[in-house]
Amino acid sequence: MKITRRDLGVIMILVGILSVFLVYQMNFRDMQTQVEALQEEQKTLNSQIDELQPVKDNAPFYTSEMERFKDELTDIVAEFPVNILYEDGIMYVVELEENEDFNVSIPSFTVSEAAVSQTVEGAGSLTGYTYTLGQSTLNFSYTVDSYEDMKEFVNYIYSDTDNKRTIPTISMMFNTETGSITGSININMYVMSDGTTPYEQIELPLDDLGVENIFGEISEEEED
Repeated sequence: MKITRRDLGVIMILVGILSVFLVYQMNFRDMQTQVEALQEEQKTLNSQIDELQPVKDNAPFYTSEMERFKDELTDIVAEFPVNILYEDGIMYVVELEENEDFNVSIPSFTVSEAAVSQTVEGAGSLTGYTYTLGQSTLNFSYTVDSYEDMKEFVNYIYSDTDNKRTIPTISMMFNTETGSITGSININMYVMSDGTTPYEQIELPLDDLGVENIFGEISEEEED
């Protein structure tokens, strides 16, 4: 079969048209696939928007609640001492012995300075704050004059809201002759800090301790 120039030209035109059609079909399908993917992504985004819309609508409430929580946490932290050193333990023992609601004598005691037991990093509106929690232990022997004094003594330790304390162990021995109670007690004292409040050093009242002359008064005997 003889192909003329005219037929060859027609065939080339048809081949070109077919090539363009195939390329168009391939690109069209790719574009259609992309459009379908974008439509699905838009559906997902719309669904997320629907879920987040209530959060956006209630944003002022959430913000006020976060601020309220921050204020409450600040108040809680303020109830605890920033740190407890040996001097704090000494002054607490003095405070107990000088309390007029009960009569207690503390002949000996030991106190451990507060050790950090946990560190918590703030998040959200509290970002930048580092909260440290710690504990100090005070151990001492004691004598109280009566059972009523004993109750007041223990109640005072628990009712002190400025410094959070607990009594994990306590021993008591009743003296039937005098009515006094002797024993030992262990007190856990807790500290909390947000890292912004400095520790206030306690000044020990050393001026009232000791004597001017350790040898006492020396008098010269008059000769007869």
